Amino acid sequence: MTRILEAVRARPLISSATGCRPRLTAVSAARILARRVPPKPPSNRRPKHDLDWPALLSAISERLFDDTDEAEREATWLAAAKGDPEREETEAHTRTASRWLGFAGAGEEDIAARERELGVRFPEDYRAFLRASNGFLRMAGFPHGMCSLLPVQRVGWFRDLDRAGRIEAYRDDFADADPDELPEEWNIDIEALERTLLIGESDGNECILLLPPGPDHDWELWTYDPEAGFGDAASFLAFMARGLDRE
Repeated sequence: MTRILEAVRARPLISSATGCRPRLTAVSAARILARRVPPKPPSNRRPKHDLDWPALLSAISERLFDDTDEAEREATWLAAAKGDPEREETEAHTRTASRWLGFAGAGEEDIAARERELGVRFPEDYRAFLRASNGFLRMAGFPHGMCSLLPVQRVGWFRDLDRAGRIEAYRDDFADADPDELPEEWNIDIEALERTLLIGESDGNECILLLPPGPDHDWELWTYDPEAGFGDAASFLAFMARGLDRE
């Protein structure tokens, strides 16, 4: 994680007009990620959003294509096509040729408009991601199970979008349980869960959530799996960087 934070510097973002990604091979992406840039005084901490997100996402896409075969990718194209066979074929052809799982970036005005509607400002690393790619297709269990990352226009409060009833199911199962007796992966604050933003979801019950800052914490990223419970990451960037740490 420290390697990612220290190595990836800001470069031109993907064009929101064309959706084209930089011409980047796995080797050149690795070089970008490995290159160390001296910190600027007076601080030696680099902001999370001051990163080359197109390069990072391209490197993740390349890694996922390297880790899968054509049969394993079929579920990705099926999900992207939303049941349209013709579109599924197009997705498979164009994305296999480009080895790219992202989309055209969202404009700053689109991000700001959604923030106004929700009454919140997204964390800077997530905003930078959206400017580079307005969503991201899942493949081989990344970013979380069968979840893809949603475009900003579909991001919203989990309590309003939870059509699967996951909040109520958790309340029914664990509201009266002693927190000290719950396994760590199921021990979360139900009120905090109701305050999360839904930023990624599958056709099933898995989802990716952002919890806004509170008096004693910064933004938090949560994942949910109905079989495995809840997980977390130190930041949205840390969550995405897992795509390069796959065994």
